[in-house]
Amino acid sequence: HTHTHSLDPPHCVVQGMLENFLFDLLEPLGLVPNGNRVYYTQRSQPPMLTLMVGLYLDSGGDPGFLTNALPLLDKEYAFWMANRSVTVTLNGESFTLNRFDAPVTAPRPESYAEDFRLAQGPAASRNESLVYAALASAAESGWDFSSRWFAGAGLGTIATPNIVPVDLNSILYVVETTLADMHTDMGNQSAAALYNIAAAARADAMTKLLFDSTRVRWCDLNISSGTQRNTTTSCPGAGFASQFVPLWAGLADQCVLSWFGCCNDGLINL
Repeated sequence: HTHTHSLDPPHCVVQGMLENFLFDLLEPLGLVPNGNRVYYTQRSQPPMLTLMVGLYLDSGGDPGFLTNALPLLDKEYAFWMANRSVTVTLNGESFTLNRFDAPVTAPRPESYAEDFRLAQGPAASRNESLVYAALASAAESGWDFSSRWFAGAGLGTIATPNIVPVDLNSILYVVETTLADMHTDMGNQSAAALYNIAAAARADAMTKLLFDSTRVRWCDLNISSGTQRNTTTSCPGAGFASQFVPLWAGLADQCVLSWFGCCNDGLINL
């Protein structure tokens, strides 16, 4: 996987790290696992690898690196769409977004006793497998264990797969637009067009499902009681920094930016 392009030491280090993620983890496993242990192979990291490769290339990395990297970045995106997507219907229209949903039905090995006690104690009234899956899915998110994932009071109510997170979908929107640019750079216009279509569809879905136009803010979507948007006075995820990730992703139109108090140069004054 080496190239002849001359790199300075920092770029060499970064390229080596990226090669580890791409060729030692993603290529054989089909995902970037939550850690380098065999029991993490059903838990992904959040999908940041495409953005990492993009930053490396934008900062002067070897442009030839993309030749071998891009098929694997496509593979990671395909993993998220095949294994972590959910279809939500609103007013007769169906939308596909993503969530954290690790297919784990036992306590996490690194926290076996804690998970077992939770399932037998505060969460004893629930299906054990659902509790273990929710715990592993929260660990997959990196927000472990935020009350974003709770259905009620306390960790015993954790229900991570019931939440469609606004920050995860913002990240995937940027992944889609980045992959479109990468395929354009490689001369594959048909693949670029497909990613641009996917990004536009995600932006539309997020606007209709995750944006609260009444309060002018983004929310997580709770699908536990059906496919309709939560209409309570406090939308899910509204009290967390995750609601601002769509601004980073470029998903806000000018009226939303104005409401958030943005400067003319796009910087936020909060």
